[in-house]
Amino acid sequence: MNIGIDATNISRGGGITHLVELLKVADPDVHNFSHIYIWSSSSTLETINDKPWITKIHSTLLDKSLPFRVFYQNHLLSDEARKLNCSILFVPGGTFLGDFRPFVVMCQNMLPFETKEMKRYGLSLTFLKFILLRAT
Repeated sequence: MNIGIDATNISRGGGITHLVELLKVADPDVHNFSHIYIWSSSSTLETINDKPWITKIHSTLLDKSLPFRVFYQNHLLSDEARKLNCSILFVPGGTFLGDFRPFVVMCQNMLPFETKEMKRYGLSLTFLKFILLRAT
């Protein structure tokens, strides 16, 4: 089984730490996978230890702002994952808009799902961001 990891929207903090720690304990023999392909920015990929069964995939679009990363995720990543025979796509950043199936997302920020907590931000950019995250 080949696993794809869409880390295109992980750029700092806990998301990177979680991914790095997850990959430290991953073992192809124990966890029944052959290879892991990781798509991300150059700075994120630099934090991931090299292993013979990990391929880091970088595009200059992934080092740019959100619209470029969203374009890459929506229009290029899914096709690349299919060409690499990925069995599943893991999205630790919580949002995936591409057409690859099956995929699994992991939401580390639960605020978009807690309406009472969201309301504490009033009508602000943060509140609108939470609405968009909830929707995606």
